[in-house]
Amino acid sequence: LRLSILGDGVIEPNEVVTSGEITIDRDAGRVTVGLPFTSVVETLPLYLDEQDKAHNKKVTTLGLDLYETGYCKYGVGTDSTLMNINFENDMNTDPNATAQDLYTSVYKLMGVRCPWGSLQKNTIRLESDAPLPLTLRSISLDLRIYPPQ
Repeated sequence: LRLSILGDGVIEPNEVVTSGEITIDRDAGRVTVGLPFTSVVETLPLYLDEQDKAHNKKVTTLGLDLYETGYCKYGVGTDSTLMNINFENDMNTDPNATAQDLYTSVYKLMGVRCPWGSLQKNTIRLESDAPLPLTLRSISLDLRIYPPQ
């Protein structure tokens, strides 16, 4: 049985239960252990007003309203390559940090490529396979509308 481990807010390598015990790599005062799983959130296809021509619109920013989230990857479409969201916290600036702060704010993803057309209606996909929370409160899109040609 393979278990996912979080020790003092730091992700530990998965461990196998041997004789009812596990051993972690470093000392920790608070350890959370559980079965590994992947959280997945995927929207319905994005709806853009059909009165305007689709080729006159472009998604410029994707806003994710996250609450106490520790880790998240995102992509456009079910089969897309997922990109890590790089939260600004102690783990990014200090490699010796003992824990990662949970992120609560609207995280803006600039330059998201979100093709749109009559045969292509994309979804937004978020995933987390880390033993940290992922709480999504809302998703918002900023559009740029070009004048008709």
